[in-house]
Amino acid sequence: MRQVAAEFPGHVECWRSQPRQLVDVAFSGNGEPTSTPEFAQAIELAGELLQEFGLLDSAKLRLITNGSLKHRPVVWHGFGAIGRLGGEVGFKLERATDAGIEQVNGIRVIPEKIRESLMTCAELAPTWVHTCCFAIDGNEAGEAGRSAYFELGGSLKEKMKGVHLYGLARPSLQASANRLSNLSLTTFQRFARNIALQGIEAVANP
Repeated sequence: MRQVAAEFPGHVECWRSQPRQLVDVAFSGNGEPTSTPEFAQAIELAGELLQEFGLLDSAKLRLITNGSLKHRPVVWHGFGAIGRLGGEVGFKLERATDAGIEQVNGIRVIPEKIRESLMTCAELAPTWVHTCCFAIDGNEAGEAGRSAYFELGGSLKEKMKGVHLYGLARPSLQASANRLSNLSLTTFQRFARNIALQGIEAVANP
């Protein structure tokens, strides 16, 4: 059920229910959705069903991915299908340095590989970078980490749609969950402003 937020003094949010409306069909979850061998087939099927019910223009196909499997033909076929069907991709990117990526994602990959994956994705379908902003043990990403993030984003700003920033909205399933916390509102807003100053659209939901 779609919900609409109304703001009152003190930034208290009040929710009121609205009639049911299909807003999107999203492929996401607590795992990488492109890892299934049927990924491209599932995208095509969802598109066919939306078209059959006359919903393709009003309900958008969305994918949330970390782009790690973009080298698989079935994955870039799926990206292409999303683009043809008027959908969009949310490309997860929390850190942009070797050390930051390993700390947050638990994998070793050079930032250039992530840049290549993001570029491939953006060339096949409208793509937003999705970044969850948080601190680890009370510490945010350092100056080097922020600079690397801005550099990567700036190098692709002509390709991607923009950046969607958000805070911790639900408990992490990782073992380090108790070490994570939201950034202060001031820090969060400063990060969003710095992205916008590069000429990149920034949608911020702390």
